[in-house]
Formats: sequence, C-alpha cells, structure tokens
Amino acid sequence: MKTEKQLSAIFDDFINMVPMGQTLFGSLNPVHTGGPMQVSIAFAEQHTKGYPWTMNGTVRQGGL
Repeated sequence: MKTEKQLSAIFDDFINMVPMGQTLFGSLNPVHTGGPMQVSIAFAEQHTKGYPWTMNGTVRQGGL
C-alpha cells in the first residue's frame, strides 16, 4: 500500500466483510484528507502556529 486511497479501499473492503459493517462503521473511516493535501485539515490547523508566519488565526488557503 502506497497511497491514502489504497488504505481507504482496504478499510472499506474490511468493513464490507462484516455483517452490517457499512451501517456500523461506514462513517468511521479514519483515512480522510482535504483533497490533494497530504495531511488532514485538523492536523494542519493544529500545527501551523507561527510557521512560517501567523495568518490571523487561520490556515492559508488557495493561490497567491
């Protein structure tokens, strides 16, 4: 496994093998990111304090 997509597919395959797996665990897939980002949005927001500069309490988004 090399990508988050592959890891997510493994999780989905696993819960599909369990009776009522999608119903019980479908919303609990821990593999989620904000599009092409390589970390979750929550992780990025927790680790941006002052690096490389503060952006008024938010994570910079978009282009220039």
